[in-house]
Amino acid sequence: MQFGDVPFYSAPVIPFTDGDADGLGGHATLRGFVTDRFVGRAATYANGELRWSFDERVLWNQHLRFMLVPFIDAGRV
Repeated sequence: MQFGDVPFYSAPVIPFTDGDADGLGGHATLRGFVTDRFVGRAATYANGELRWSFDERVLWNQHLRFMLVPFIDAGRV
């Protein structure tokens, strides 16, 4: 949540421990939406992912693991 008189250019910035991200949308937050699609004074989002490896192969000296990865993204501004 941003407080005070926030300048328009820093409204989409979301602070993370490993560096800032743009507003909700894009590969870092909500997949399937363009970056900064959702911008406001308060934002929240959640990502959930379940990984299941169903096969492993070695092909051309490369270790490959085939996985099923269902995910869900949710956000609100």
